[in-house]
Amino acid sequence: MKFAHLAATIFAAVGLIGGLRSASAEIVYDDSSDYSGFDYESPNEYGDQVILAGTSRAVTQIEIEYYASFTPHGGEVARVRFYANTGPNWQGNPAFPTPAATPLFEDTFAPGQGYHTAVIPVPNVVVPDTFTWTIQFIGIAQSNTDVAGLLFYNVPTVGQSYDDFWELTSSGWGAAVRSDVPKNNFGARITAVAAPTGPQLTITRVNNNIQISWPTASTGFTLEYKNDLNAATWTAGPNPTVNGSNFQVALPIGAGNQLFRLRSP
Repeated sequence: MKFAHLAATIFAAVGLIGGLRSASAEIVYDDSSDYSGFDYESPNEYGDQVILAGTSRAVTQIEIEYYASFTPHGGEVARVRFYANTGPNWQGNPAFPTPAATPLFEDTFAPGQGYHTAVIPVPNVVVPDTFTWTIQFIGIAQSNTDVAGLLFYNVPTVGQSYDDFWELTSSGWGAAVRSDVPKNNFGARITAVAAPTGPQLTITRVNNNIQISWPTASTGFTLEYKNDLNAATWTAGPNPTVNGSNFQVALPIGAGNQLFRLRSP
């Protein structure tokens, strides 16, 4: 999401929700060619913070290396999530911001027996240069007979990874390290395309109203707003009118902050 014009206590943001696919996908992270012989088994959610190479940031696919051995009963699920690292600083250290409370992306798959590469399509989710991807194996006891875990690999060939990983326990997110493995990097490959760009919102004050406008060349967008940055849902704004080469919406100025965005088709 891009932040646009700032006027008094009115905040405008423009974002593309669900972008356009492109044939020019590139590998922006790859740690899938040097398996260390170790895995990590935990009932908790855990995963790797990675630093992407290149400039493409709309993720189209992630491939994850894992191992599983369990007695099937039909409830086994592996849940994958992406997080921006904008949560509270771990142990108060500003160099270690934890994963955010709300994921950028979430999907599930049914884990198979043995060693596998899970290939998970991602609908062009725009991520920061560094972000955390996680997994949680649900419905697998992580006992002597029912186990599942990510595989540790060594140094990535594309992008970078810190030599630790995040794990969510009852105390919150914490940095974890296995001292008996060469590198605390989980096997993964991430592909992405260039992040789609959206029209720029412009806000001006007209008497007691705010006037929000964007180019008519950008058709099909819906204006949405909310009054609290942490609110989970957005509200659809009124249909715009056309004034010359711009779409326009006029709204009364609220008492507090207002955040606006455009939703793509």
